[in-house]
Amino acid sequence: MMNWFDFLLLGIVLFFAVVGWQRGLIRQVFDVVGAVASYLIALRCSNQFLSWLNHFFPLTRWFNQLFPAATNWGAALGGVLIRLLSFLLLFAAVSLLFRMVGSAAHSVFTLPVLGFVNGLGGLLLGAVRGLILALILIGVTNLLGTPFIAQAVAESVIATTVLTVLPVIYEQMLMLLFTDFV
Repeated sequence: MMNWFDFLLLGIVLFFAVVGWQRGLIRQVFDVVGAVASYLIALRCSNQFLSWLNHFFPLTRWFNQLFPAATNWGAALGGVLIRLLSFLLLFAAVSLLFRMVGSAAHSVFTLPVLGFVNGLGGLLLGAVRGLILALILIGVTNLLGTPFIAQAVAESVIATTVLTVLPVIYEQMLMLLFTDFV
């Protein structure tokens, strides 16, 4: 039986499909390629970006100061948060770059005769983009470990299937966030 988390995931996919219909095929191609490239670049380059980011936001040191009695806990939490922030910022920056290029390409390749095909192609690619975001959301929420979220993910028909069928995404997120602890 589906729970609220399943409906959230389906809502994300449906939302992106509708937006895809409105945006059209050309912009959606750039959006989908941008989402995949954003994930791969953020996964690959987040450690280098992490070093730079840690100079401006030393979360590990801040958590050690906030929780002096639990120094290891503060350092671990700070390390996980700064890695997550690094990943998300890189993902957002690369996605934004692809979106800007896609908008420029769309304005050049406006095809009024093929409006329906453009919309239908955009719908399909929008659904793919929503699926990619839903997969990332499943991976991130599975790492949070709060009882409420953990129960929702464990009881989710979609999330349990994804975590069973596509463990690579889950393992990559674990390696990204917990490289010092795994």
